[in-house]
Amino acid sequence: MLYDRDIREPLFDYLEERYGKVRVIEEKQMGRSRADIVMVLPGELAGIEIKSDADTYARLERQVKELQRQNGEDHKEIRDRLSRAEMTNAVQNERYDAILGKLEELSRKHDGLTRKLEELEAKPGRRWESLAEKAVWAVYAAVIAFLLGGMGL
Repeated sequence: MLYDRDIREPLFDYLEERYGKVRVIEEKQMGRSRADIVMVLPGELAGIEIKSDADTYARLERQVKELQRQNGEDHKEIRDRLSRAEMTNAVQNERYDAILGKLEELSRKHDGLTRKLEELEAKPGRRWESLAEKAVWAVYAAVIAFLLGGMGL
């Protein structure tokens, strides 16, 4: 007799060989039914109901209808969520662009203020140099005047 546990591992091996690495959810409750396996494939969800020798097929038709109905509701919810996510993403992009614009504006202002600061820092230095130069000339003139006065001129 073949049981559910005897089928699962070979089934997973087959699914991996067929579809590659995919997300698999086991025993997923969907409405009033439960799917033995739900696979998340690119662009779709696939539900698998395992029927072993120990199972009956009496509930299979109802399970399939319930899973199809639930699947439709799930797809609608996923589409709605994707739509909301896209709208949120658009708003975030607008905010990001506004922040970048402000950042560029602040960067320009910063550069301007940096240039002005450098100019201000340079001015006192130039004034000091000019003052020192004039003081040296004044000392030279005083020494020359003293010497000339001592010579009687």
